[in-house]
Amino acid sequence: MISSTIGTAYPPGCGPAADHYHLAHPLSGPDSRAATGVSQRARGKAQLLDHLRLAVADMVLTAGDHARMKNSEYLSRRLRHDYTYLANLFSETTGGTIEQYIIGIRIDCVKELLLSGQLSLTQIAGQLCYSSVAHLSNQFKKVTGRTPSSFRVIKCKLKIMP
Repeated sequence: MISSTIGTAYPPGCGPAADHYHLAHPLSGPDSRAATGVSQRARGKAQLLDHLRLAVADMVLTAGDHARMKNSEYLSRRLRHDYTYLANLFSETTGGTIEQYIIGIRIDCVKELLLSGQLSLTQIAGQLCYSSVAHLSNQFKKVTGRTPSSFRVIKCKLKIMP
């Protein structure tokens, strides 16, 4: 959830009084104002990345109307930014793509659900909005190097062993 800025204490050099500070302070000048702007932009980008990660987690973990929406459309609407901007920012910062991140989150959820042993692979595929069990299995194997079934068997054996 995106937090509100109402009632927020502004860091030094930021907020409504910032312009007054730069005009009145003898050591402030164009360079210090530019540095403050850069740090504000960096903080803004870091916050946007945090919000992006939360939005991806929400998207993967909650089935809703967005399940029928493209990932790019959902994230763009939720974060109120152009998807191309979000994708470029994400890849510049992490070295990976948003799609790879989404797949990683989904596969981690599949692993947890497989290990819990409470759901079948068909139920897991449905819960995580995979188009089919085959799609889930192929993606799982591509990421982990194992099939979901072999992952479940190996991990269960490791839990039993002392």
